Amino acid sequence: MILCGLSIAALIGYFIGQTKGKPLRGAIVGFLLGPVGWLLIAISPNDNPTCPYCKGTIVSGARKCKNCGTRIPRCSECKKQLGVKRRQECKHCGEALTGDEWDD
Repeated sequence: MILCGLSIAALIGYFIGQTKGKPLRGAIVGFLLGPVGWLLIAISPNDNPTCPYCKGTIVSGARKCKNCGTRIPRCSECKKQLGVKRRQECKHCGEALTGDEWDD
């Protein structure tokens, strides 16, 4: 009976954590702390990446924003998301950028 309750608490924590981009952490905290863990995950910052143009939440690794439809610029070397400002090099890996990363 107790294991069933803990499993349900973990499942609820998983779903709350999924909205924040950390489902495994939500399940673990929900399992260990129950409703207190749900609250901790619910008030934690969102780890999901955002579109550099519209600031909407996007799926990690997305090529196009589902909210505004613009192409997400990525470094051709390290594949990390680039910001809106056109830089001469990637801020993550230092690779020189050609400018093609922002073309639609």
